[in-house]
Amino acid sequence: MQRALVLLVLSMLGTAILSQSFGQDRLITTAGDTIYCKIESTDDQYIIFTQNGNVKETGKIAFYLVSDYKKNFDPNRMIVFESTKPVGSAHLPIKQIGKRKGIMVGLGIGFVYRLAKVDEGLPEELKKYLNKLKAGYGLRLEADYFFGRNFGLGAKYSLSYAQSKLENVIFELPNGSYNEGSLSDKIQIHSLGLHLTSRLGNKSDQFHFLPGLSIGYSFYQDNGVALYPIKITGGTFSIGAHLSMDFALTEHLYSCLGIDFTSGVLRYYDVEYDNHRQRVTLPAESHENLARFIFWGGLRYYFQQKAKPIKGFYD
Repeated sequence: MQRALVLLVLSMLGTAILSQSFGQDRLITTAGDTIYCKIESTDDQYIIFTQNGNVKETGKIAFYLVSDYKKNFDPNRMIVFESTKPVGSAHLPIKQIGKRKGIMVGLGIGFVYRLAKVDEGLPEELKKYLNKLKAGYGLRLEADYFFGRNFGLGAKYSLSYAQSKLENVIFELPNGSYNEGSLSDKIQIHSLGLHLTSRLGNKSDQFHFLPGLSIGYSFYQDNGVALYPIKITGGTFSIGAHLSMDFALTEHLYSCLGIDFTSGVLRYYDVEYDNHRQRVTLPAESHENLARFIFWGGLRYYFQQKAKPIKGFYD
């Protein structure tokens, strides 16, 4: 009995010494293989580990080939005590290899709605005319550099366009006479600014949620006709916010849906007509509200790489 007890103790000591020499960490690959080793370090793409045999060997395995890993793993405890149920709290989180550092470019088109109010005291026909100028079409371009998975900085450009036309309008001329003609507006608002964005994705990197902020300048231009051609131009400081979602089509190409909000108030503008140019300063109650929403859809392309396959598990 005492001899058997001594052998058991020696056996356990031997196993502990061997397990110490062969490492105390464990990797489980996506193929179901188990690697007992010592995890030395990790980077964005690989787990670096060593194994002790007759000669100490260093290897690395790509994260996408690993389904789970555990540090300070005791194989003896697993053999004697581990149940068939996985203990989730004992496992370190697996790093997901997704889009990281690199450039993203995007293109979107959609529907624009301006928030400017229309005076309810105006004639019904004129109210309809002005309401048509609140809705139109939009274009947006963006280019961002992502410093990591979750943070990007770049530039964004957007164009809002709306037009309206009214025929058989009676105009009162400065000399007191009247003339009949057309009234039309073709309004463009160009916005260009610095773009700060965040990117949140699921584990498979098939979906992104991107909130962001922008700050820049908005250029206003109205090519109109009020009996005679007239051009109105102006500009103002603007800030904006956006929310969008990406859906993977390929490794690099994503379809996207989003909503942008851009604010701005036009306090003065320049009027050009009949070879004359005049600066008009608007009173506070008549400032032109340029705030608008763009509801858009489009495409984004990420110039970023995922981890590449390696031959086997070792270099």
